[in-house]
Amino acid sequence: PMLFVSVGAKGPGESVGVSRDAMIDLDIRVEAPPSMALDTLEIFAGTACIRTIPLRPRAHVVAFDERVRVFVANARTLVVRVRGHGTLAPLVDRRGAFPMAFTSPIHLETWGENAD
Repeated sequence: PMLFVSVGAKGPGESVGVSRDAMIDLDIRVEAPPSMALDTLEIFAGTACIRTIPLRPRAHVVAFDERVRVFVANARTLVVRVRGHGTLAPLVDRRGAFPMAFTSPIHLETWGENAD
């Protein structure tokens, strides 16, 4: 799967200024062939999974394309992962390989009156 994520104009590997205990709007788009069985999108703030979104079977390439608001209590990074089940054959000739993609972190820099 292909995974595209941004916070405003900032994407994976970039830094976003946020206030402590902020709500963040993530623009998330997942693309994959309809034959690729994707079932879960997860959003991580730091190491904690803060949101799980089930994905439905589809007849087109776009598996998900939405803005998602999440609460990021003192997290320093955001990572998004999409995964599924089933085989990746004929793309990958390996047992146990399943569809999955994840972003590099979007770094969160705390600013505002409560920042350290």
